[in-house]
Amino acid sequence: MASTRFRSFDMLQPQSERRPWDDTDLDLLIRWWMWEPSVVVIAILLGRSTSAVQTMASRKGLPKRDIEPETHRRRWTEQECADYDAEKRRLRREDGRTPLIDLAHSLRKSLDTVAIHFLQEVGTTENFLRHAWLPEPPRLDERRQASRLECAPVDHRKTAMIRKCLTCGRGFWSEGAHIRRCPNCKAEDEGW
Repeated sequence: MASTRFRSFDMLQPQSERRPWDDTDLDLLIRWWMWEPSVVVIAILLGRSTSAVQTMASRKGLPKRDIEPETHRRRWTEQECADYDAEKRRLRREDGRTPLIDLAHSLRKSLDTVAIHFLQEVGTTENFLRHAWLPEPPRLDERRQASRLECAPVDHRKTAMIRKCLTCGRGFWSEGAHIRRCPNCKAEDEGW
């Protein structure tokens, strides 16, 4: 992936050719979205624009993200920048990489906000990937198994999860067993 230099959030739309989403891309999108929904981080990891990530998340029927309106796209104060620098130094790993999720949580900011600030600081997506530390999100099956050990049995027919479409066979986000066709197949049948 070619590295792109960014000066502002609006520049986080790399000029690249449209390419189809493969199953690996979709798996990563869904896993990150369900674990830590950061459009910016997902876009960088997949080498896609933020609008492509948001569009595919919508097409897959992934839940909407909660965005705090008072902090969304607000300019950082000098104190917030100083806190960011101090926390970044405190959390930096031995390998020199910065754990962005921990940094976002300690600053009480969204991962998107911290990722944009970090991207502006390091300058390119290549440097972002080199200097940021992001853990591998758990596979959805692993997360489900871990939650099964912690609580009473759950009726999985009512559980939101990835299910295979009965028409095309591709995985999609389903809010319950009563939704068994992906949005694309449903739209085709309805004549959209």
